[in-house]
Formats: sequence, structure tokens, C-alpha cells
Amino acid sequence: MRRERKQTTAEAMVGRARGRCAAAMALLMAAAACAAEAALPEHGVNIHFTDARVGEMDMLAATGCRWVRMDLTWARTEPKRGEYDFASYDRLVATLDRHGLRPLFILDYGNPLYDGGLAPHTETGRAAFARWAAAAVGRYRGRGYLWEIWNEPNHANFWKPQPHVADYVALARAVGRAVREAAPDERLIGPATSTIDLEFLEECFRGGVLEDWWAVSVHPYRQTEPETVMVDYGRLRDMIRRYAPAGRELPILSSEWGYSTAWRGMNAERQGTLLARQWLVNAAAGIPLSIWYDWRDDGADPTEPEHNFGTVRHRWFAGWPPFDPKPAWYAMRAFHGELDGHRFVRRVSLERTSGEADPADWLLLFERTGRWRLVMWTTSTGGAAVVRVPGVLGLRTHLGQPHGLAGTSTIQEALEVRLGPAPVYADLDAAAAAELVRPGRWDWSDGRIESVEAGLGAGGDVWVELRKGYGPAMRGIVRVLTAGPTSTWSWSAGEGEAAVRVATGMAAADIPIRLEVARDDDVIVARRSSARLKPITAWWRAPMKIGANTDGRPAVPHEILLERITAPADCPGAPGEAVRISIATAAGFQYFPVRFEHLADRRIEGRPTALVLWAKVEGDPLRLTCRVEDSSGEVFQPRAAQLRADEGWRLLRLPWPGDGGGWWGGDRDGVPTPPLQWQAALLVDRDHARGQTGAVIVAGAALLYDEGSGR
Repeated sequence: MRRERKQTTAEAMVGRARGRCAAAMALLMAAAACAAEAALPEHGVNIHFTDARVGEMDMLAATGCRWVRMDLTWARTEPKRGEYDFASYDRLVATLDRHGLRPLFILDYGNPLYDGGLAPHTETGRAAFARWAAAAVGRYRGRGYLWEIWNEPNHANFWKPQPHVADYVALARAVGRAVREAAPDERLIGPATSTIDLEFLEECFRGGVLEDWWAVSVHPYRQTEPETVMVDYGRLRDMIRRYAPAGRELPILSSEWGYSTAWRGMNAERQGTLLARQWLVNAAAGIPLSIWYDWRDDGADPTEPEHNFGTVRHRWFAGWPPFDPKPAWYAMRAFHGELDGHRFVRRVSLERTSGEADPADWLLLFERTGRWRLVMWTTSTGGAAVVRVPGVLGLRTHLGQPHGLAGTSTIQEALEVRLGPAPVYADLDAAAAAELVRPGRWDWSDGRIESVEAGLGAGGDVWVELRKGYGPAMRGIVRVLTAGPTSTWSWSAGEGEAAVRVATGMAAADIPIRLEVARDDDVIVARRSSARLKPITAWWRAPMKIGANTDGRPAVPHEILLERITAPADCPGAPGEAVRISIATAAGFQYFPVRFEHLADRRIEGRPTALVLWAKVEGDPLRLTCRVEDSSGEVFQPRAAQLRADEGWRLLRLPWPGDGGGWWGGDRDGVPTPPLQWQAALLVDRDHARGQTGAVIVAGAALLYDEGSGR
């Protein structure tokens, strides 16, 4: 890209940004009050400076963003006790005002003048922080800013020396009281947790912080795809409603979330794709403000994750543009160019040309004064995801470029569009859009079913576990489509899962199991693709041993015991044999792999995609996973399932390499190359920060073979 000034274009973009920002806070309030009726939610980026480089704010404003999130640090602005210096932030807000941008300021971090520079944990330290926070908020009151209390207090990098939820709650309440007195109309938010940490969040809510806050902010980081956040938002929303003051609805804000191009499996192109999808999913979830981390790369090391979250490269240039834009910058600009002023209508479904509609396909419909936009992509990685879209008037890519199919359709015909991981923007004829929102057979937007998993049972039965993500009570039907039986089930509000017995009349291992979940009005809301389950008989007969690994760290005192037992009577499906692993361990890094003693028993037949089993914990919480090694020496470890005693029996699916698991060694391509073998048939882990005593019982273990994967 040429680095000539092009100031006229930049100024025009900035002018449009200023005009849009005039109604920014009004739109944000409307989105929080009624997400279904509001225009497109607000968006912004994190920055790490008070003095921008020449041309930087022009380039930022040209993306269409209206917010920046920035630390307003205590130590920097209270250099002497009781003396405040906000001069650098005065310069920043003046620059933001000129470019039509608003700050979300984070009130954060320790001050060496109090509590030794650690996070405030004494009455003196909390009182000093609260006085400073009230002074900062009061200085800029009445401008429509947002004020976030701390950054990631559940993370040791930011709440030093270690996270302590009670100390954070005490600080947040002290700030709430001080700000109410100094500037009662200003809006406080928090706690800006690293990930959607429901345990930490619930302790905050129990402490009464929602009485002081306008919204709950979280950082939904994950190395899985952004669509997985929907269930997390639903659970958090349910929790907020349980603790919110009577008559108040507190929105959820995504105040920091991004993808680093230094992460495994990530590059600049994929980062741009995920930025668009992240903001689209947040819009569908009713999140009124989304902040992308980060505006600018923090350094030039391509292997350092913290240097590679930006939408533009780190190096500054004189001239225009001042930074090299990454695909994420173009995706951000295209997102606003396509959807500014639009309201999200609903998620819709279209049947694939190869068959039925697929819940992996995301089709989000937006509208603005009678003009309709459909945004389409798929999370599916296998098979042809081709949908026939009616009434297409125009197509563009997620980077704002003409799509290869643009201009090949008229509104009299349907256009076949091959969906991929990158969103496609489509202009639709009004009649076609109206047809899409009519009640239909498929409704993936219901959103209350997180997962549908099949497990082995006795007597030829299939046990199906449904995990509800969130939402009110519902009643429905589970169908095992191959064999034909159905089972009616119902849920109460607040329940998270249900195990449903479906009698197939034939051995579950011999039939392809295809699951479908329908509401009682017969609208299909979830589906599990066709797969076979094969019992792992070696687990109940072959010699196994359990060990303790510290990966080279100091040894940790422990006692472990592996026993073969008869499955307890309360195990769903009563599959017979079971393994019980008992653990007593002191604090410290340590995990416990279970291995087959003989090589022949380690071998895995064919190309299974996951381990499925029943598990139950007694005593302290534990984590359960496994390790599989392929022919190249690459090791796959699924994301560990978190198990608590109060949950009872859980039907677990541990896939490789997906769902946030890891892989290392061998050819490091993330693709299991057969033949496979068990490196650890089971791997038990736990909270390393404290000693624990507990046991996990495993029963009904089976390998899952997706149809077509081979056995």
C-alpha cells in the first residue's frame, strides 16, 4: 500500500465517525435495555497509550469503532499521597473527542504508596483507591464514559500477589460507595474477568457488587472458535438474574477479547476471520459493547503471543497509513460498513443442497429501514456446506471485497453459496428476507441445548445426556433416528443437564447412532451427527497402572490407588464393570496418568474421533482427560472435563484434537494420523494450588467413530 497522505479520505472517514459517535451512548443504552430492538451494538479496541502517534487516531476512527478501552492507572495518577495528576489522560480524552471516540477507562493496579504496591487488601489501601477512583470519575463526569473496576482480578498477573475474590469484592464495594457520592450518574462495570470465570463471578455477585454496577464485563478468551461463547453467555445471564437487584436487568459486556496470530493454528488471515465472527456472535447474543484486543501489535516478535493481538502491525511510519493494516483491520472496517445502523433480527436456517439444515451453519439476519443483510459462514470442517440463498442482490467478503459470485444472480433465482469459515455479507430482497423469518422446521437460535451425547447402556439401550446451556424450562423429545425410538423429557429452569434413556432394542455398538432433539412443538433445536460407539473391553480386563507426573518439578507427597469394581447401581445404564481411581495429594504441580502395561492393549482400532465414558467424582473436584499418540509421535490431549461431586454421573466426550485440547510432538499438524495408541487411557488432574482428596469412577468407556471416519 502506498504511504501517501490521502488526508481528504482520512478526514472524511473521521468526520463520519464523529457523526456516528454523537448517538453512541444512546445506542449503547438502547442495546442494553432491549437487545432485540436495538441497532447494531457498539464496538471498540484496547489501546496502551495516552499519546497517539501521528495519524494513529485517524486510522483507528476509519475502522468505524466508537470506543477505546484504556488503563487509567492509580500509580501513574497519584504520585504522592492525596495528590492527583490526570494531565496525560486529559490529553488522551481531548484526542478522543476530536475523533468521535469514547473511552472505557479501567480503574486499576496497585500503587507503591499503599499496601506495598500490591492489589489493595487493607482498609487503608481500599479507602485510598476509592478516593482516587472517585476523583478520576468526577473529573470526567457527564461525558458518557464507562468505568471498569480493575482488569482481570481473577488472574495473578493483575491481582498481586494472588487472586483473592473477597479482597476484590471489598474494593469494588468501596469504589461503588465513593463514586455514588461523588458522581452518582456515572456507570461502573466489572469485574473484567479473564475468561468467563463463573465461580469468581458468582462470588462477586454474592458480595453485592451488582448493586453498584451498570453492567457485568468479562473477557471471553478461548483458543476455540468464538461461537462456543453462546452457552457461556447464557449461563452468566442466568446467574446475573439470580443475583441482580429486583427490577434491574444488567447487560453483559465483552470488554476484552481477541486472538493472537502467534497462537498455534492461527495466522493473520484467520485472525481477521475470527474478528468478524466474534463480533457477529456477540451481536446475536445481545452483547451491547464488544472490545477487540488489541488495536496495535505490542511488539515485533512473531512468536510472542502478547505482540500479535493487534489489527495493525507494531511499526509506525510517517505518512498514510501510519501502520501496516492486518486483515483484522479490513475486517473491522468492513463490519461497520456493512452493518452500522442495522438491528439483529434472528439466526435463520437454510437447508444444504446435500440434505438438511446443519447447526454448524451460521446465518444471521440484520435489517435497517427495510434493507436486509444476511451474514453467512459455517464452523463445519467436513463435507460440502452449500446453501441455496433466495433473493440475493449482492455479495461481499468479510474484508469488504466483491465476492466471486457477485453479479451472477437475480432476485428471481436462488444463488448457491458455498459456506466457509469466513463470513459472507449478502444483500437480500425484502420478500426473501420475510420468508426466512417465518416459523420453520429448524431453529438453532433456541440456544438452550449445549450438547447432545450418546453413551452405552445395558440391554441394548442408548443413554443420551443433554446439557442445557441456559434459559427457561422446556419440554421436548429425543430421537435416535436410526433405530426410531423416542423419549420425552422435560427440564426445569436452572437445571443444567438431563440423562435420557432411549431403548433401541439392539446393541448400541452395532448401529450408527444419530440423535435429534425437538421441542414439544416439533421444532428441531439440536442434532448429533451419525456415529458408532465401540466399547473398550480392554479397560476391564487388561493390566493397567497409575503413576504421578510432575514434568520435572519437585515431587509432591501423594497416595494413589486404582481398583476395578462393579459399576454402582446409580450409574445410568448400569454398564457393569468400572474403574475407581482414588487420590490424596498435597499442593503442588502433579497429575496422574493411567497406562496399559502391555503394548498390545495400547493400540486403538481405526480412526475414532473421541473417547466417551461415564464419570462420577467423590470428594474434592477433579479433572479428567486422556492422551492419544499417533503414528508420527504427535500426542493429543483433549480439554479436561471439570467434575464435581454435586454433579453426580456425567457422560463425557473427550475429542481429539478439538474443543480446546492440546497437541504436541511428532509432525505437529493437529491431525491424528493412524494407527493410534493410548499414551494415557485416563489422565486425572486437579487444582495444583491446594491439597485434595477424592476419587473418580469411570464406567461404560467407548470409542466414538463418526460415520465415514473408518473403524
